[in-house]
Amino acid sequence: EESSDSEEEEEEHLAPTVPALALYSSVSASKETEPFEEGETAATPPPFGYRVAA
Repeated sequence: EESSDSEEEEEEHLAPTVPALALYSSVSASKETEPFEEGETAATPPPFGYRVAA
């Protein structure tokens, strides 16, 4: 019985870790891929956010 409980707990702990890592990787990749340019890079995200909200 205890073994079964441990396995279930492990799965629950792993589940939230995967999406979190994927999100972190995406953010890191975006920052590395896109050069940080004042104006161009800063002006690009707002329209995207508005479209998603609408």
